[in-house]
Amino acid sequence: MSISRQSDGIYVDISEGFTKATGYAREDLIGKTPLELNIWYDPADLKRFVQGLQGNGFVENLEAQFRRKDGSSVTGLLSARIISLQGEDHIIAITRDITERKEREKELLKIEKLESLGVLAGGIAHDFNNILTGIMGNISLAKVFLDTTHKSFKPLTEAEKASSRAGELAH
Repeated sequence: MSISRQSDGIYVDISEGFTKATGYAREDLIGKTPLELNIWYDPADLKRFVQGLQGNGFVENLEAQFRRKDGSSVTGLLSARIISLQGEDHIIAITRDITERKEREKELLKIEKLESLGVLAGGIAHDFNNILTGIMGNISLAKVFLDTTHKSFKPLTEAEKASSRAGELAH
C-alpha cells in the first residue's frame, strides 16, 4: 500500500508490502514521487492510471509493469482511490504482485500450444499414412502382375521399401 499526495504525487506513507514488492526501503520512497524513482515501467500504464483517477476518482485492478530498485520488472494489479486526509486529496493505492501468476499463465499457454501442435502433427501423420497405404497397395498390386525378372520389378521393390521407411518415420 502507498499513500501519496494527489497534488504532486509525493509518497507520504508506504507499507512493508510495497517496499518488499519494489525493493526500495521506506526511506528511499517517502518524500519522492514515482516519476523521480522511475517506478512506472510503461508510460501508457501511468497514463491509464491517471485517467482513471481523474475520470472516476478510483482505479480498480489495473494490470501494470513496475520497475524495481534493481531495474527488474514486476507485474502488479493496482487499485487506487482518491481520499481526503487533513483536508488535502491523497491517493491510496494497493498493488498486488502478480508476477508469478503471469509467468504461470505464460507457461500454461506454451503447454496448450504444444498440445495443439501435437494434435495437428498426429492428424498430418495419420493422413500421410493413409496416402502411403494407397501407394504401397498399388505397388504390391503392380508387382503381382510382373515376373521377378521384369525390369520394373526391382524399381517397384525399392519404391515399396522407401514407402515402408516413410511410414515408419511418420509413425
